[in-house]
Amino acid sequence: MTAPYLRAGLTALMILLALLITSFPTLVRLLHMRFWKQLQRLVYIAVLFLFQHLMHAPLALRCLHVAPL
Repeated sequence: MTAPYLRAGLTALMILLALLITSFPTLVRLLHMRFWKQLQRLVYIAVLFLFQHLMHAPLALRCLHVAPL
């Protein structure tokens, strides 16, 4: 089983790649503005996964100078 921080980082990366692909003007027109806006709101979920990835990474506590719980 993979580490949770790797899964969170990979999930964030996949969401951000999907957002990158759908950000081209031609695709925005094809997706219609309403659906495109809903899709772009996934960035908030990606930020949560990224935060989880950063906090659970093995070197995160050393880099941030935070004492482990």
